[in-house]
Amino acid sequence: MKNAVIINKELDILKAQFFDHLKKFKNSMEQGEYFLVGNRSFNPIGWTDALRFFIEELQLTHSPIKDLVISSIYKINKECPLAVPLYFEVLSGRDISLGERPARTSSKDLIDQFRSYPDGFIRENLDSLLECLYLAGSAGTVSVEPTTDNPSIELVKGYQTLCVLSDFFEQYFESQVIEDCKLVIYNGAIIEVSEIHHILQAAYETKQKVIIVCSNLSEDVANTLFVNWQQGKTFVVPFLIEDSPETINEFRDIATISGDDLISRDSGLTLSGIKLEEKNAHTFTFDSRKGSLRLVTTPQESRRCLKLRSRILESMESQSVKDIQDIMRKRFSRMSGRTVQLNLNLEESEKGIIQDKSAAFFKYFSLCARQGVVKVKTGYGLDYLPYLEAMKAIRAAKHDAKCIGAIKAVVRIDE
Repeated sequence: MKNAVIINKELDILKAQFFDHLKKFKNSMEQGEYFLVGNRSFNPIGWTDALRFFIEELQLTHSPIKDLVISSIYKINKECPLAVPLYFEVLSGRDISLGERPARTSSKDLIDQFRSYPDGFIRENLDSLLECLYLAGSAGTVSVEPTTDNPSIELVKGYQTLCVLSDFFEQYFESQVIEDCKLVIYNGAIIEVSEIHHILQAAYETKQKVIIVCSNLSEDVANTLFVNWQQGKTFVVPFLIEDSPETINEFRDIATISGDDLISRDSGLTLSGIKLEEKNAHTFTFDSRKGSLRLVTTPQESRRCLKLRSRILESMESQSVKDIQDIMRKRFSRMSGRTVQLNLNLEESEKGIIQDKSAAFFKYFSLCARQGVVKVKTGYGLDYLPYLEAMKAIRAAKHDAKCIGAIKAVVRIDE
């Protein structure tokens, strides 16, 4: 391994190479020279994919210039991918200043920009993306999924839980709507059938449907529930919440939204104290293809969901640890009474990049609504950007340009 110190003229050449690459990359993106090639598709790539392609194109290694710029692009791309081109504009030397206050503009002005936006996927699917945006509203969520059928938009109502169906039921429990169903939430493992015997007895006598959500259960318990269900004696179906960082609040969230008691060691409540006749009835939907269980929320449950969503947002904004922020962001996205699913004829290999494009589109409108907008002529298709995100991009670019100019030496490590 050899170390080399790059200074003076060689360092100037290194900087010049970087800015030359930056200029070529920016021109290539603006002229639509990048394409995503699949087995059955040929899609032009736009600025929503800038981070991914910039990293792949950049050949400089072990360079503080590269590390500095990629770090800034990553942060901007995470919050608002459509603000990345503004960062490139300012880093390339263009002087852009914003007004002191954000402005408001009509949704028509924001939408019209995308009719000529240099991204094939967004242009071609603009009407479908906008319909999803309208259906989801301010409190809904949108997902994009590949399908072999014709493109369609599906409105899925209900809170998406992280519950997993017990293995004993997996091959037999079909997709269905489960109405008038009682919910038992137990943050613990059910080991003996005797622990839930009174629940089974009540369900048998009244033909009451019951879903049990727990952390685990023994094979004996799972088998007993399955046999009774298969024979038509009871409808008591177990779902598990597996232990992971993402599910750490799931028991509490389900209890909060449903209004049911959380049975746990901390609450002091026990399984033996459950009386089915005193519990609220709910409606659930189960999708066997995805293995997902949703609680179809009533107006009261939807209000609880929105309150919980607001509390999560407040906590997320005050949280500085990235991993925790990511977990909270996923939790926040599920706090909705409805999900709009856009089914597109895609290859599985295209799914990730198409979901990124869609997420950038939806996030753009959300940020514009929250922050107000600023008009910025950048030459890449968008005249309006969310105010705070535009401000962050400009400040980051000016700071990075200043830092690059101040670099006096680079240590290169050759293996």
